[in-house]
Amino acid sequence: MLLLIDSKSTTIQGFISTHFLLCFKDELKPNTIYKLKRFSLKPSKSVYRASPHKHTIIFTSKTTFAPVHEEGDYQIESQHFRLRDLQVFTDIVDKHTYLFAVSIPHRYHWPFESHHSSVVSTQWLQIIK
Repeated sequence: MLLLIDSKSTTIQGFISTHFLLCFKDELKPNTIYKLKRFSLKPSKSVYRASPHKHTIIFTSKTTFAPVHEEGDYQIESQHFRLRDLQVFTDIVDKHTYLFAVSIPHRYHWPFESHHSSVVSTQWLQIIK
């Protein structure tokens, strides 16, 4: 799972199938700005989303990208996510413990169209067990 961020800090989830993971993994670097071409744009799934955006960028066998060298320091903080089962939440109800909170903006507009190239920054997400 990738979190892609455009120049306006708008986020969209990216997905690389396990079939293509080895092709792209060593080439995509955190805190690097890329120009993406030839990707698919599909509706996001309702579970396990890294972004509230309604679409996901899908890398295909024809997807290409190249680093864009611009001046500036693009250090994007790493974020870690814990995916929990519903049972974890139901077990702590009414036990006077802290509940987990998620804040998600309601509206995003993404300037991507799948047939256009776009400039994005990548961030690898680590899932903690």
